[in-house]
Amino acid sequence: MGIYRKGIAVLAAAVLGMSAFPGLPAGAADAQTHYYGDLDGNGILDISDLAVMKRGYAAPDSLTEIQRAVFDTNASGGMDAEDILLLQKYLVRQIDGFPAGQVYTPPAPESVYHGQKTLTSGRFVEKLDRGTYAVSAGNAVFVSWRLLAQDEPEIGFNVYRTTDGQTVQLNAQPLVGGTNFTDTTADLSKDNTYYVTTVWDGMEMPTDGSFTLKAGASVYTKGNNGAAQIIPIREGGTIHFVWVGDFNGDGKYDYLVDRCTDEHQKLEAYLHDGTYLWTIDLGVNSEN
Repeated sequence: MGIYRKGIAVLAAAVLGMSAFPGLPAGAADAQTHYYGDLDGNGILDISDLAVMKRGYAAPDSLTEIQRAVFDTNASGGMDAEDILLLQKYLVRQIDGFPAGQVYTPPAPESVYHGQKTLTSGRFVEKLDRGTYAVSAGNAVFVSWRLLAQDEPEIGFNVYRTTDGQTVQLNAQPLVGGTNFTDTTADLSKDNTYYVTTVWDGMEMPTDGSFTLKAGASVYTKGNNGAAQIIPIREGGTIHFVWVGDFNGDGKYDYLVDRCTDEHQKLEAYLHDGTYLWTIDLGVNSEN
């Protein structure tokens, strides 16, 4: 009779929202912590967990992966009737704990290597995109991209082209040993957007950056500017030097232009698409 009364008291406490878990305040559990027997995930053990456990035992597919893990109160490696009996005994204080313990810690996800080495040099380096670029060769398109410092030497690439909203992979097998591809199937009367992905150990991963070759783009021949990156810049004196660097952190190279034939030497910054950023006037005696 005493045990029965104690059980009723515990179940009543659970219904009222009081913690049935020693040392765990009701409703105060960390949402990221999983407790054995807590199948409804509210941070306390009560009769509702027992109900969920019984339903889940009859229909295992209705339970989530976490629910199936915290179901195993007897640490047998699976769900069985003994788990339900243990939770029932725990709720009426016939036992003080589970063989599996109190807290369930999900296993850490497996770390998958994608062919990107960790750089250990003390030098500060920019995080660049693939720098994909395409030029017209008249009856084909030459596509090239960057090999980054963290890439494994044997890393592979797939090349994709999007035309009129339709994307196709251009190579049958991952490309290794180089960072360029000649597309002989492009319709140069339309806009064609190119991008690449990396392939390592049979797994494909997206990369940053793409390039759109506009319809009717200039054909590259030796001596013309068909393969040059043309950006609009402000009127001004002769440009002496141009330096590149990523000024806004988008992974693309931007431009720092040196004008040395104005009244004073000036530095002008432009984004990769020609967007003007700022000018620094180096002042008197800075002509050269």
